[in-house]
Amino acid sequence: MSVKSPFKLNVLMFQLNANNSVKLTNVRNKINNILESNKFNFKAANTNKLIVFPELAYHKYLFDSNKDVEQYLQNNPDENNIIDYFKNLSKKYNSYVISGFIERDSVVKDKFYNSSICVYKDKIIKIHRKKHLYYTDEKWSTESTQDFSTFKMDLVNDSDSKEINCSMGICMDINPYKFIAPFDKYEYSSYCAKENVDLVVCPTAWTNPCSVLQNETETDKKKRYLELLEKMKPNLTNPDLVDDREILHVNSLMNEKTYSTTEFLYRPDIQTINYWYSRFKPMHALNKRYLLFCDKTGIERNSVLYNGSSTCIELVDGKAMVKGCLTTSDESVLSCELEF
Repeated sequence: MSVKSPFKLNVLMFQLNANNSVKLTNVRNKINNILESNKFNFKAANTNKLIVFPELAYHKYLFDSNKDVEQYLQNNPDENNIIDYFKNLSKKYNSYVISGFIERDSVVKDKFYNSSICVYKDKIIKIHRKKHLYYTDEKWSTESTQDFSTFKMDLVNDSDSKEINCSMGICMDINPYKFIAPFDKYEYSSYCAKENVDLVVCPTAWTNPCSVLQNETETDKKKRYLELLEKMKPNLTNPDLVDDREILHVNSLMNEKTYSTTEFLYRPDIQTINYWYSRFKPMHALNKRYLLFCDKTGIERNSVLYNGSSTCIELVDGKAMVKGCLTTSDESVLSCELEF
C-alpha cells in the first residue's frame, strides 16, 4: 500500500521596518531582490507558495485620525493600487499573498478599515477587517461588523490536490475584545478550532514593552529610553542603514524590567511568542495545524518599538514546535516549509 506524499507549502514571511512607509519604491525593490535571490529559490520552486507581510505592511501604523490617513494616502499615491501590487506579486511568483493594508470603504470615502487580504493571481480570495481594534486603531479605523471567517487555499503535489482551511486574524484580534472580555474566552482561536482551521495567518504590529502605551505613568521615561535606542541604533528608524550589531550598554531610565543592553534587539522575544501560542489554547490539542505571526520592526514616532519576532508554530497533538522565528529588530525574512 503506497503512502501519499504530504502537500507542502513554502512560506516566506517578510518582517518589514515600519519606517519603509516613506520609501515605498525602495521597500518594493527589497522585496523583489529577496524573491529573486538564489538563497530562497522562490521563483523557480515548483511547489505551493505563500508570501506574508505584516499588519499595514507598507504603511506607518500610527495615525491620529481618518484625515491623517487621507493625507498619508495622497502623499503616497502608490498605496492606492496596493491590491494590484499584491496581485502582480502573486502572478509573478505563482504564490498566494497575504498582507495587511488600509482599506477604504467603497461608499463612505473617508471611512477606513485596518484590513488583511489574501490574493491568488488576479483573484481576491478573502478580505478580513480587524474586529478587535487596539486604541491606536480606534483613532482612524472602523471596527468590523463581520464575523471571523475562513477561506480555502488549494495545494497540489505530483498526483493530487488538496484544499486547506485557512483564516486571517490581525494582531489585536487574538486578544480579548478591548481587553474587557474574559481572558479565557478566546474569541478568535475558539472560532478557528470550531471551524477546523488548518492554517492561521496573523499579520501583526505587536509592540515591545518599551513602547509608550495609553494611560501609562512612565511615558516620559519610556520616550527618553526610545530616543536613546534610536540614537544608538539609527537603523531602527532608517531601515536603509546597516546595523553594526555591537551590543551596547543602555543606562536604565526605567525600573528593573527595562533592558540594560541592546542585546534584546538581536534575539526573539520569547515571552511574546509564548503569549501568541497561549492565545490559541482551543487549538493546542489539534494535530498538524500551523500558526503564522508576521510582525513589524523598528521604532515609529518615538513612541512605539515593534516587537518583531515573527514566528511559525506547528501544533502537533498537544505539543508546539517553533519551526522558525526572527529577532526583535532585524528587517528580515523567515522561510519555512509546512506539510499538510
